[in-house]
Amino acid sequence: MTFSVCQSVLSAEALSPLIAENYRQLGEIEACRFFYQGLNDIYQVHFGRAKYMLRVYRAGWRSNSEVLFEVAMLNHASEKGVEVARPVPRHNGQFFLEIAAPEGLRQAVLFTFAPGGEMRYNEEQALLFGRTVAGLHNALDTFYSPQVRFKLDLAHLLYEPLRLIEPLYRERPAQEWQYIEGLAGQLEAKLHKFEQQGLERGVCHGDLHLGNAHFEPETGRTTLLDFDCAGSEGWRAYELAVFYWASRERLEKVKHKAVWEAYLKGYVGERALNPLDLEAVPLFVALRQFWIMGIYARLGANFHYEALPEHYFGGFNNYLKKWEAGYFDL
Repeated sequence: MTFSVCQSVLSAEALSPLIAENYRQLGEIEACRFFYQGLNDIYQVHFGRAKYMLRVYRAGWRSNSEVLFEVAMLNHASEKGVEVARPVPRHNGQFFLEIAAPEGLRQAVLFTFAPGGEMRYNEEQALLFGRTVAGLHNALDTFYSPQVRFKLDLAHLLYEPLRLIEPLYRERPAQEWQYIEGLAGQLEAKLHKFEQQGLERGVCHGDLHLGNAHFEPETGRTTLLDFDCAGSEGWRAYELAVFYWASRERLEKVKHKAVWEAYLKGYVGERALNPLDLEAVPLFVALRQFWIMGIYARLGANFHYEALPEHYFGGFNNYLKKWEAGYFDL
């Protein structure tokens, strides 16, 4: 009997000749190494002295149209002067490969290497990052693609995560799910009130924390990467909230306030910020947590539920209770 496969890890050795053939304009390939596995699989590829990163998407994770939207978005941002890890075309001009993996077709895109290293949550780099995010939003204001891509709306941030995590709570005390469901309803109502007043919308990166930016000290260059969570439309307040969400849990309150203010100073130095969008940031912090829990639930379903230990449930509930108590207030 032949069993189906949820997620394979493609051999770097087998990928090497495929990459060499499709990107032969880059010269001779010297190395291809499996780098890490996150939402997708990443390989580091060397053509001579030049380094590139190959992303192999999970089977069924993104449609071809969604991948092409991301590619076009990156090319547009780059043309507008934003430093990004750019997609590299194959020798035939196309931007992605389709690889027949055991679990199904998987797309692969080669990206330029982002120099430097992961940014740090300090005032200096938060200021630079804020400027970079504002520059990206300025560039994306004029971006359009006919390719179909999902939106960062309530369906994506709240309804779908709720659908994914609900089965995991069926063997838990009933009050836990009742609490989550009740709070989700409150968040939805709060967002509708903000919407009536006019929150800014636009094309969004969707995952703008410092893990998705590299800083090169020698040049002061900040490069954005990993646009895989980008949406064709979303709330720009959500973009800001992702940074707040990521930084608040890493830093004690006084230091976080300084880092957050530096980030905002960088942002408003390049782009106007509606006070209403700033006021909505804590709401989107909670929605961000729903989204991330949905991602964990989805990955757990594809692999093993040991990926969702006891602290998944308790941690999620405690996080939301901290949010209710004002821990994430500005």
